[in-house]
Amino acid sequence: MDFHHNEFQTEILKTCLDSFGTTSPRLFGGDWPKVLDTCRKFELINKDNGQPYFARGSGFGLETPLLGKSYLDVSLGWRYKDFDHTCFADNTLQRALKRIRRAAKIYRPNDVVFAELDTGSDEKNTIPSLFFQNKTPEDGDKLLAGLWDKDEEPPQWETLRQIWQKISRDWIFFLGLLEGRPHSPLRLLFYDKKLPSGKFFDFKRMEDLCQTLGIPPLGKTAREQITVLTKYAITPCPLVLDLMPDGTWGTMVGMEIFQKFPNSTTAPRRHWQELKQELLKMGLADERIHLLEDCEKMVFLPSETEAGKNLMTLSQISHIKLRWNDDNPLPAKAYLQLKTF
Repeated sequence: MDFHHNEFQTEILKTCLDSFGTTSPRLFGGDWPKVLDTCRKFELINKDNGQPYFARGSGFGLETPLLGKSYLDVSLGWRYKDFDHTCFADNTLQRALKRIRRAAKIYRPNDVVFAELDTGSDEKNTIPSLFFQNKTPEDGDKLLAGLWDKDEEPPQWETLRQIWQKISRDWIFFLGLLEGRPHSPLRLLFYDKKLPSGKFFDFKRMEDLCQTLGIPPLGKTAREQITVLTKYAITPCPLVLDLMPDGTWGTMVGMEIFQKFPNSTTAPRRHWQELKQELLKMGLADERIHLLEDCEKMVFLPSETEAGKNLMTLSQISHIKLRWNDDNPLPAKAYLQLKTF
């Protein structure tokens, strides 16, 4: 496939997928035209002269299920300062761009925002999901106060404000605006910031949070699997929930188990083999989980293109997401992080 010189992000993604060789179609499926066409929508251009802009230090997240049909969802991450003088090449993303610019007034210039289109979905989802990462409770206060004008707020925004006022300041949350998904939920990841050193999950504290949120206690299956699998985490495990437009919680509950530190350029993966075997034993993954290790590598980009001059991309296993629907386990998902230097 030919690339133009302004398709920086698309070129990087294709180069990385090609570098995984036969692992790529076995792990991610083979719908590359759809994935790459989606990536093209997010290319940045200078808003004054229309020239292509490459955000050094940008990155990708690759998401794939470990059971069932293989597919690939791609998210892209930029620093807020990358949007000081740029816009997306695709004009249909103006709504997303407006929200990112609004968030840029809340966060710090080097903080990261993520956008995702469900490239693996059979549905024609043209509205990207946006993900905002709060580092402190004060970030959460500012986000809830400043992300929308009053007449733009999602139906459940006031409910989220009320929930946030009830929660202990020992917690922070990440927020996903899933406007293109059915029912447009708000995706919330709750992180416990007061866990003792070396401890990454506490059932009592999590149950206290669930009670505050008005969520039923975690079911027997989820509790048993969490007890085993969180032993292999290397950072605190967030609880993942969806807040629906009517102010109720969705039936899906998730948890993420990280295998690398944020912004790390090394992958400790201290417990990866144990985690992998437990996921297989529990029936949450099949043999494709072994292929993830083939994707951990340094990829050098073609030097003949402007985007590839002196650039390399580090691909690492980031984390595993566990999910339960009414306590019925769903296939685990794997996430790779690709960081360009």
